[in-house]
Amino acid sequence: SQLSAAPLNHLQHLHDNTDGASYLSTLFDVAVSPDGKSVYTVSFVENAITVLSRDNTSQLLNLTGEITEDTTNKTGINGPSGIVVSPDGQFVYVLGLEPGFGNVTADEAISVFRRDPDTGALTMTQLYKGRGLERPAHMEISADGNNIYVAGMNTGAITVLKRASNGIISEQQYQTKLVEPFPGATGNESPYDTTLALSPDQQHLYIAISQRSSVPYGGIISHFSRDPATGNLTYADQLDYTQPNLEGFREFQSLRVSPDGKFLYAAANTYSTSGPS
Repeated sequence: SQLSAAPLNHLQHLHDNTDGASYLSTLFDVAVSPDGKSVYTVSFVENAITVLSRDNTSQLLNLTGEITEDTTNKTGINGPSGIVVSPDGQFVYVLGLEPGFGNVTADEAISVFRRDPDTGALTMTQLYKGRGLERPAHMEISADGNNIYVAGMNTGAITVLKRASNGIISEQQYQTKLVEPFPGATGNESPYDTTLALSPDQQHLYIAISQRSSVPYGGIISHFSRDPATGNLTYADQLDYTQPNLEGFREFQSLRVSPDGKFLYAAANTYSTSGPS
């Protein structure tokens, strides 16, 4: 049957290098503050965060600030690929590299910013560098605000970070068990994480993994139980590309859990004898 839905109406289109906005090229992620007053975007190529205010009546956005990389003082952000706002709206976390893109030894990092609840302005408070951030692919923050989960493409692990009341983050767990051996695997696969999602009740985490081997990449979704007290993860089970109806899954791009927690939706490339699609 045909689905009915509320119509989409175009309200606004913000362009790079117009109306004062200088860093809207190659946007990798966007985040909205819980109070709905602020919208943040990150430009991967231009090493910048754009701060926008949102009018609750018209819903239109206005440019209020831009944060760019400062290689001298090691502030700002370099090659940002993800951004999240804490549930209390007080802090913003940006996934990328430490400032200094021209430095080939620059490490992957998470930049922590304190957020002004009135203006949405950001002030950097921490540059976190730790395990599990090699080629960071995705991060999620728990609804209670206690933990941040990071999938790193070159780590074969999930990094669990704990948040202090002042927004500072530190390592809580480095979970290296992502998959169980399964029939059809050659044993030469190299897993890399691509994306993850938390269930609405915060008791489960799902991570999408691609396996590199001599055959076309195979996709796996691993399921972990989450300890609400510590945020720690315990491997539970998995779906993999050797199972019925999953033969073509590869290179997952996104995971989402339905609001009732009953369904998991995965966006992925597929592979057939004619090639990827």
